[in-house]
Amino acid sequence: MAADELTSSHRARKAGSTMKKKSENDKKKRGVSDNKQPNPCNLLEIGLSTILKLLSQVITYVLWRERNFRIFRDTSSSQQASISRIDRMIRDRLLSIPPRPRPPPAPSLMQLFFSFSLSPV
Repeated sequence: MAADELTSSHRARKAGSTMKKKSENDKKKRGVSDNKQPNPCNLLEIGLSTILKLLSQVITYVLWRERNFRIFRDTSSSQQASISRIDRMIRDRLLSIPPRPRPPPAPSLMQLFFSFSLSPV
């Protein structure tokens, strides 16, 4: 009976350590360290992916709108006008998103956008 109790308690400890290792690996994948603060590099990647998603949505909308104007209103705008419209829409949307308040301080999405912006419009 004592031997059975020892093996069952040993199994329970081993299972507990396995669960702990799995949760630590999950934290590493999500970019969270033991002190519960997100990895700054991971925050940067999240910001870039957010900006790229927004950029693809805005480009799709502007192209769709330009197509409809050409078909139904028989008017068109220049390439530079479309680029300016895309830039303005992205800036407006990024300004409406508040920066992350929790540490470590991450750059706002607008700062990130300006760091990759090719030229001021």
